[in-house]
Amino acid sequence: MGKNPPEIREKGAEKDEENYLESVLASLSDGVLTVNESLHITTVNQAMEELSHLPAAKMLGEPFGVAFPDQRKVEDLLLQAAREGKTFFLTDHPLKTPQGRLLLTGVTISPLTNREGETLGAVMDVRDMSRLKGLEESERISDHLDVVATMTAGMAHEIKNPLGGIKGAAQLLLEELNSTDLKEYPRIIIREVERVNAILEVLLGLSAPRAPRQEPVNIHRILESILLLERQTPQGKKISFQVQYDPSLPEVIGDEEQMTQLILNLVRNGVEAMTEGGTLILSTRTAADLPLARRDRTGQAQRMILVEISDTGGGIPPELMDKIFTPYFTTKPRGTGLGLALANQIVRAHRGKLEVQSFSRKGTTVRVYLPASSRGK
Repeated sequence: MGKNPPEIREKGAEKDEENYLESVLASLSDGVLTVNESLHITTVNQAMEELSHLPAAKMLGEPFGVAFPDQRKVEDLLLQAAREGKTFFLTDHPLKTPQGRLLLTGVTISPLTNREGETLGAVMDVRDMSRLKGLEESERISDHLDVVATMTAGMAHEIKNPLGGIKGAAQLLLEELNSTDLKEYPRIIIREVERVNAILEVLLGLSAPRAPRQEPVNIHRILESILLLERQTPQGKKISFQVQYDPSLPEVIGDEEQMTQLILNLVRNGVEAMTEGGTLILSTRTAADLPLARRDRTGQAQRMILVEISDTGGGIPPELMDKIFTPYFTTKPRGTGLGLALANQIVRAHRGKLEVQSFSRKGTTVRVYLPASSRGK
């Protein structure tokens, strides 16, 4: 009495093993896909959904080409792996998604067998090399920004000291002058000193930003408040705004004021890029491609939320992409060149990640990865 029959214990053990394997697959940052011997998809993990930009429901049971079209070489290798038990490696291999997006990937293709050694099909492991290279580039940019920020802080402090003296002298002069016409000159000096001082305050914020508060923040509330404001601003432009939110997302952890500044800056960049009008798309979802990329202060893997801001403007020329985070670099006639540098600084302070993908004459997509709250897990 009290013991389960053997068949019940075996079924329970199988279920536990199945749940365990699902957890392992969901935790992988590489995309994993399995096919049977007729190349129909039998398994996909969360990272593969993110890579292909397709939900599992639209891939399972479908031919391999649904996930990655025009991949004859990969299909041939999957067949060989399933029929001959061989393993293949492809480095820097371009995979095209159903939306036409090209990914530079590292691909491993292996036979899929059961415990008895019977071949069930093939397994395909996909690593997004462009994302890894992007991480390396992000670290390089961060190091560069640290050097520039240190120099900026020193310059800003040195400039602020004589500015204070100039403003004080102009204020004294304003009090002493009797001529109304002459008083306009010290007023101009004071006004311009205050304008320069405001710029210096921005530079000091870039070099030594305030540490962000760590509070749960509703990212959708921030997005909606910004959209409410920005829908009124484009004058003479035919710009439409679209939203694609995942309502099930948890709150993000951070500073609501800084996040508002971050998103507002990126939205305005997108609007300004569409000189002839266009569409700005705001979307949110779980960042399945970075499930283990960030850890909280206790060392636990932290779930990440992805906010995407896409415009249909002219895009950024490829030769300028490596300069977009550099302070003072701008393509706008009246730009300061600090917008994306400040945005990157805010994201870094939140232990997140900022990516920019742009195609000439097709538009730009900015991806903001932010840590999710553990509440509701």
